[in-house]
Amino acid sequence: MTGGGNPASSVFTYDTLVHAISGAA
Repeated sequence: MTGGGNPASSVFTYDTLVHAISGAA
């Protein structure tokens, strides 16, 4: 995963993905 070179963005993207999966599950 990449966050445009911004660790915070990468974490945010991962967190969003986890929430999306949780919501879909």
